[in-house]
Amino acid sequence: LEQVESRKHRRPKGAGQARIETGAPARAGRAEIETAGPARASEGEIATSEAKAIKGDEATVTDEPNWVCEVGQAQRDLKGEDCFDTRRVTLSGEDVAVIMVADGHGGSAASRHCRKHLLDYYIAAAGDGSAASLLGAGATACQQVHEEVKRITNAGSTVTIIALNLTRGELAVVNLGDSEAWLVPPSGSSVRLSEDHRLDTSEPERARVRGMGGHLSHARNRAGDPAGPLRLWPGGVA
Repeated sequence: LEQVESRKHRRPKGAGQARIETGAPARAGRAEIETAGPARASEGEIATSEAKAIKGDEATVTDEPNWVCEVGQAQRDLKGEDCFDTRRVTLSGEDVAVIMVADGHGGSAASRHCRKHLLDYYIAAAGDGSAASLLGAGATACQQVHEEVKRITNAGSTVTIIALNLTRGELAVVNLGDSEAWLVPPSGSSVRLSEDHRLDTSEPERARVRGMGGHLSHARNRAGDPAGPLRLWPGGVA
């Protein structure tokens, strides 16, 4: 599967134009990055959360929205396990664009459940459009979906939620797994906004899984040699 979630954010006439994938203000060069802790979960696929908020120049926070958000989306589905959803909502009078990507594995039940319910829970949990509220809502919504998914299927899913508050010029990102979010400015280097939770590449994730009693090792090929990515056993999740 290849999924592309692109955003174009334009300042009012006379200002520069930004091209941003997975959404963020163009003026992120002076951004402050905040990180929220893990989602409160004890087991299962949807079990940890890396959340970040990027706040642009304070001058972008005004009484009137000064961003225009255009949403483009495309999906090429190879196995039928991956889903996305987008919303445009008003939170405490502030304009917020939200997108969710769910990369399913072991079947489509978990990712489809995320598409059907996750953003509803997320929006309901957000008290307002601030980054702190949106980050907390991400942890709450993911935990709620996690508990539901455990009761209906053994399938799993990654989740990445991106919320752009156009009124404040703030971007909040919550992710579980390895569905990536990137800030792509019109010039200069791209900035990765999410953290992969793959066992092969993330020591914190390995420590978390071992702390829950999981055993980590590679699968073995027909010759009995280790092969493929590091996996959690029982189950073989990477």
